[in-house]
Amino acid sequence: MARLIPGRFDPGTPDGERSVLQDLLAALPADAVLYHHCRFARKRPGGRPPGEAELDALAVIPGRGCLVVEIKAGGVKAGPGGWESTDRHGATHAIRDPSEQAANAARWLKSFGLERNVWRQRSDVSPIEWAVAFPDIVVRGPLTPALPRERILDRDDLRDLGRAFDRLLPARATQGLDRLHLIRLERELVPELDLTVPLATLIESDERALVRLTEDQRRVLDGVLGNRRVAVRGGAGTGKTLLAREIARRFAAEGKRVLVLCYNRMLAELLARDLTGEAEPAGRENLTVTTFHGLSEELARAAGLPWEPPRGDAEPDFWRDTANELLFDALGRCPERRFDVIVVDEAQDFAETWWLTVEALLADPKQGRLWLFHDPAQTIFGGTVPEAALGCFVYDLPWNCRNTRRIAARAWELLGPEGAGDALPAPNLHPAAPEGEAPELITCRNESEMIRGVEKALHRLRNDAKIPAARILVLTPFNLDRSAVWKGRNRIAVPLARLEPGHPSIDRTTQPDAVPIASLARFKGLEADAVVLCEIRPDSHACTPRHLYIGASRARHLLVELTYASDS
Repeated sequence: MARLIPGRFDPGTPDGERSVLQDLLAALPADAVLYHHCRFARKRPGGRPPGEAELDALAVIPGRGCLVVEIKAGGVKAGPGGWESTDRHGATHAIRDPSEQAANAARWLKSFGLERNVWRQRSDVSPIEWAVAFPDIVVRGPLTPALPRERILDRDDLRDLGRAFDRLLPARATQGLDRLHLIRLERELVPELDLTVPLATLIESDERALVRLTEDQRRVLDGVLGNRRVAVRGGAGTGKTLLAREIARRFAAEGKRVLVLCYNRMLAELLARDLTGEAEPAGRENLTVTTFHGLSEELARAAGLPWEPPRGDAEPDFWRDTANELLFDALGRCPERRFDVIVVDEAQDFAETWWLTVEALLADPKQGRLWLFHDPAQTIFGGTVPEAALGCFVYDLPWNCRNTRRIAARAWELLGPEGAGDALPAPNLHPAAPEGEAPELITCRNESEMIRGVEKALHRLRNDAKIPAARILVLTPFNLDRSAVWKGRNRIAVPLARLEPGHPSIDRTTQPDAVPIASLARFKGLEADAVVLCEIRPDSHACTPRHLYIGASRARHLLVELTYASDS
């Protein structure tokens, strides 16, 4: 039997209407939805107040479409004076033209669905038809020119509604109503009423507290600016990337040639975008932001050296060793491509053999400045930072200023003693740090449950917590080409858009409601207000304690974890 919304009939529903609704409910397929006495408003042009439509019945049938049904029980008569109905006591009543009511309601439903993104564009609109039900009479022909026989459901039709559905809404292989349309329509026609303070409002309060902590860190950092070589250590969320940007911006404004390096391409692209926006106009031309490998390729080609990354087994050796050697050799041919200041973010990702080349990038090894920002607990690429060998003054960032207390505690719990190893101790949580919401932990038995779990999490974040799509991130430990969630994105009502190098952000003009999704390795060093960390497999090499620590700590305010059951 189909689903009824609302779930029961109003006690005041007339017997004739109740009879038609029961007939429809019994005849509809199990995956259909029957709305009754449904009212909705839609915009009107010219600044006029919204108009309102009411439906006696709306049958929503997957693979077919929507059928609006106007119900007129008792006897009816149409003439020059309009329509009349006769009740069971023989009294007559003037009524509106039921065909006009039904046709208008169908048109309004289409406009309402387009306004609310039930259908993304006009070409996507599912079939919407209308009919008028007369449960107490038998009709042999058209009642009026506007109400042909095929749009009438009389007493006989209501006994064989399957044939009536075939007539009004034939099954379609394409452009029929699908599951996503069903979900979106229900959310708009029957929205949940929640008068509690939305999480988005609470998040804004937490955000103000975290910004104050970050400003405190920045002032403390002023005290070590006199050192020429500095290694800034801090756990996830201690503000390393923000401070790296600040150091680069300051030195560029002083007229120094500044190189900002990192391992992750997407982080480099976002750093470049942010620094371009933050730096004074006089300092922008002094900034170069790139990855270690990006700089290797650029200088190797400029020096006329061969840049030919191999495929297969030799590829890792090229990126670890050969690219480094090419960069070092290129500097000998292009000495003018050196810098006064080098800032390395996520320095723990750099191989030990790269540091000699990084030093060689300084125009003046003695007077040049080298700033390294790193977290030993985030070492997943086999890198290291030889602080003593590089002659660095070491400064430990004391406070977590990204995450709420509960998320910071969860991230450290995921890291555990095994993942922490000789890394830094857990960062202190400032007394002013907000408590935040408890992370939500969900277990899934299979990929289908995982996809449904992600969809439900996104629905709660978007509709209940009122978090804008741009401030949510779906994060998976796996490359998106191997991700079940990415492959199954068409089964998720909320649109997903991949983040990757070259596309570190989403074009909101073309995808206003899309939630970004990225692999954990791609998003390393970045953050989002709300993170859905999914597809966690405890036995996978991509889900080590350090990987999960990195993933969970990307969340500033809200965290949802979806883990496969150990026996799945």
